[in-house]
Amino acid sequence: MFKTILVPLDGSTLAEWALAPAGVLARRAGATIVLVRAPNVEPAYAGAESAYGLIYPQQAVGRSSAEARDYLRAIQTRLTARGIANRTVVAEGDPATAIVDLASQSKADLIVMSSHGYSGLARWLLGSVAEKVLRAAECPELVVRSQQALRHVLITLDGTELSARAVEPAIEIAQALGANVTVLRVVPELADEQIHALDQFETGLGPRLVQEVREDAECYLQKVAERFDELGLHINAEVRSGPAANAILEYAVHHAIDVIAMATHGRSGLQRWVYGSVTEKVLRAADTSMLVVRPRANNLN
Repeated sequence: MFKTILVPLDGSTLAEWALAPAGVLARRAGATIVLVRAPNVEPAYAGAESAYGLIYPQQAVGRSSAEARDYLRAIQTRLTARGIANRTVVAEGDPATAIVDLASQSKADLIVMSSHGYSGLARWLLGSVAEKVLRAAECPELVVRSQQALRHVLITLDGTELSARAVEPAIEIAQALGANVTVLRVVPELADEQIHALDQFETGLGPRLVQEVREDAECYLQKVAERFDELGLHINAEVRSGPAANAILEYAVHHAIDVIAMATHGRSGLQRWVYGSVTEKVLRAADTSMLVVRPRANNLN
C-alpha cells in the first residue's frame, strides 16, 4: 500500500523520531522515502544605523537552503546505507504548506512526522507544523510523539464506512512494526432513567436493548478481525460503553497503546477544530502517537 512515504524534517532531534518507523515501513513495502525540509528563514535586522530597518538578505536565504541540503544529504546517507530508497527535497515557503503541496505532487501514500507532546487548548490554538499538515493533507498521517517502539496499535471503529478506512493502513503499519492490534468500538451507554423509561414501556426492554447493541458491536468487530486471519494476524476485539472519546482515551491509557488509528471527516477550517469530532477530541487529549486517515477530496460529500 505504501509506495511513497514523506518525512518532513526541521533539523531537530525530535523531528528525527519519525525516521525509525518510516524506515521500517519503507523497507518492508519497498517504498521510497521523500525527505523534505523547508527552511524557515528568520528576518535579519540591519542595525540602528541602517535606514532600511527590517530586511531579508538573499544571503540568509541561500545559506539556509545550503544548510538544509547538507543536513538532508547526511540523513540520506544513513538511509541509503540501510538499503532504503530515498530522495531529498528542499522546499520554499511556509513549512506546512510546502509539506502538503509536496505530498500531493509526489502522490505520497503516508506522511510520517513527529510532534511535541503538548496538550490542552494552547496547543490547538497556536498549532504546530504537524497539526497544520494534519488539517490539510489528503493522505494518512502518522504523528509520532515518542521515541519508544510502536508495539500496540488501537484501531477505533464506529461501524461506518468512514471509520473503516483506517483499518488497512493501520494493519499495514502494525505488520511492518511487529505490533499487536486491537479493534475497539464504543457503544452508547444508557442512563438508569433511560433504562427505566424503556422498562415502563415493556418489561426488560432496557437491558435487552443494551445487550443487543453490545452483541451487534461484537459481531461487527469479529468480522473485521476475521478478514485478516488468513494473514496470520491475530486481532483483539474490544467493546466499551460510554462517551466515545473518553472511552478511547481511557482504554489507551490502561492497555499501553502506542498508536491510536482513527479516520476523520473531510471538513476543514476553524469550525472543524472548534466543534470537532471524536477524532479531534482524542487528538487534543492523547499523548500517544496517532494515525489519522482522511477521505481524499474526490470522496468528500
